[in-house]
Amino acid sequence: LYNFYAEAEYCNGLFYEVGHAADVVIERAKSFENKCHVYFTLIKSLGAQYKIQDAICIGFNVLTQLGVECSSSPPDRNAMVKEAMEIKMTLTQLKDAEILNFREMKDNDVRTAMKFLQILCVYGYLAKQQYVLFFIITMAK
Repeated sequence: LYNFYAEAEYCNGLFYEVGHAADVVIERAKSFENKCHVYFTLIKSLGAQYKIQDAICIGFNVLTQLGVECSSSPPDRNAMVKEAMEIKMTLTQLKDAEILNFREMKDNDVRTAMKFLQILCVYGYLAKQQYVLFFIITMAK
């Protein structure tokens, strides 16, 4: 119930209430899966307040718990560009039919991580450009 309350307060722009509701959920939820929805709402709330660094920090913590390897220090730009070029070369060699026949993601942790990576990519673009390529590459993998 507090998850939905946090979401409603986010929509109303009452960001301090989002924080209070998030604290209750994070404290009382029995599993990490039950906390993910409120973490996502909290990250959106922080982003709306332009507290991008806090949003990205929480996002990194969530991604780590979901099994995504990430570091709070900026990734090596040269390594990221090299990896992006490798992904580009792989994708350009695929035909449309092959891409359309990719298997659907079934792992809930991976699907949840993609949701967080998507919003973090936007926040990275707005305030932490050194992370944008990392977010994109991680989504592509």
